[in-house]
Amino acid sequence: MVSDGRAGSNPAPRANLLSGVNCVAKEKTTLYLDKAVKARAEDLGLNLSKVAENALKAAIVAMETSLKTKQPLTSAAPEQGVVPVTMPSLPRKELIANFKRFLEVDLQREKTTVSGHAQGITRFLQWLGSREVTKDVLRAYLDQYRTKDRDTYANQLKSLKVFFRDFLGKADLVATFKFPSVELQLKTIPGKDKLKRFYEVLLKQDMRLAVLFLLWATSGWRRLEVLKLHRTDVDIEQRIMWPRVKSTATKGRLIGLFNEEAQDLLRKYLAGRKDKDPRLVAISDKTVERRWPKAIEACGFVIQPQLLRDWFCEAMSNLNVPDRYIDAFCGRVPKSVLAKHYTDYAPEKLKRIYDRAKLKVLS
Repeated sequence: MVSDGRAGSNPAPRANLLSGVNCVAKEKTTLYLDKAVKARAEDLGLNLSKVAENALKAAIVAMETSLKTKQPLTSAAPEQGVVPVTMPSLPRKELIANFKRFLEVDLQREKTTVSGHAQGITRFLQWLGSREVTKDVLRAYLDQYRTKDRDTYANQLKSLKVFFRDFLGKADLVATFKFPSVELQLKTIPGKDKLKRFYEVLLKQDMRLAVLFLLWATSGWRRLEVLKLHRTDVDIEQRIMWPRVKSTATKGRLIGLFNEEAQDLLRKYLAGRKDKDPRLVAISDKTVERRWPKAIEACGFVIQPQLLRDWFCEAMSNLNVPDRYIDAFCGRVPKSVLAKHYTDYAPEKLKRIYDRAKLKVLS
């Protein structure tokens, strides 16, 4: 219930009321609110006076439109989240810098994740300009991405959710937006004959690519996790790798392991090196992306690092390795699981299970 502080006062001109221009003095008004709603709003940092005023403006517009068209209102309450949200009054660069700091410190996100979200929000702010944010504004922005591939839309929505829900505390603004459904894609895992053929082409082209090929195929690690390794991160005799990419808030990375085939080639490669590059494999990601397609063209079929990771999982499963240990080799064990069952993932036990499987790629 709303009680006007001065009964009989003249109403403000409509143009001033809806434009938000402070041409008339503010009046003190009493609002009766649900205690839980008020407490939640205060926790989120909402300006109760401003939110109430904007809600009344929206209701007035809806009511006047209804009276003009003589159509009944479908609902007395405006859509949740339709009240405009004013962006923080900071220069864009400073706002993005604060957002990145929030992701790094508060949410403990990886550098690649931080960079991706920062780029996504920068694009949004450039598109937004000086406008306030409502759900309709967000719909208009996301609508541009509906015709693009699923991942592009999903990545942009992820950035918006983290920015508004977590960073600005405006969860209601993005609560109704859902991620597109994931279509089941059947993967064709290559057989050993194709793997051997691809490996031979890589070996002739560039030994560094062949080393990476075997490390990806026999460890199950992600592309960058192997590329970022330094020589000091690897015990060649024990065939153990320690992750340089650190654990995140959701994933606890463990040691990596590789087989004797990768061990033999790695020894030959390192024995022929005379440089002082600390990297295990002295090659950049861009060079890999430029040269890898040449092997694909020469072979006539496609094998990518992610497919080698998939091959590793299937091969280890066929060798009767339990799924939970395959996940551990691939770095997919949540920290909560590690904390509860740390003895199951001790390095000695993981290596014993790995060696027992006797994984082979080239034979």
